[in-house]
Amino acid sequence: MARSTGRGRRITSNIYPAIGLATYACRPTRLTDQCFIVAAHATADQVGPALQSKSMLYPSQDHILQTEITTASRIAEYMFDAGLARVERPREIRAWIESLLYQPKY
Repeated sequence: MARSTGRGRRITSNIYPAIGLATYACRPTRLTDQCFIVAAHATADQVGPALQSKSMLYPSQDHILQTEITTASRIAEYMFDAGLARVERPREIRAWIESLLYQPKY
């Protein structure tokens, strides 16, 4: 059986890590369908004109960490606005999300 490397796999690699990061950060009461819709829109918004001209549907993998941080920040904003988050809203959501990332320093 052929192995799939199409759109489904790209959606997983782009959206679910950001959902996980926002969930870890915000400790929401629940994940709603709208959280996933926000994630999809946030990811799609990061596809610039250069990639669109090449018929690309997803952001480049070259900057995957920044893509995930941006998407997670948008999801977190939604979670705060919708009253789902169980932590206090920080002033700078993106900086807060970045501060929660694993830092492999020994």
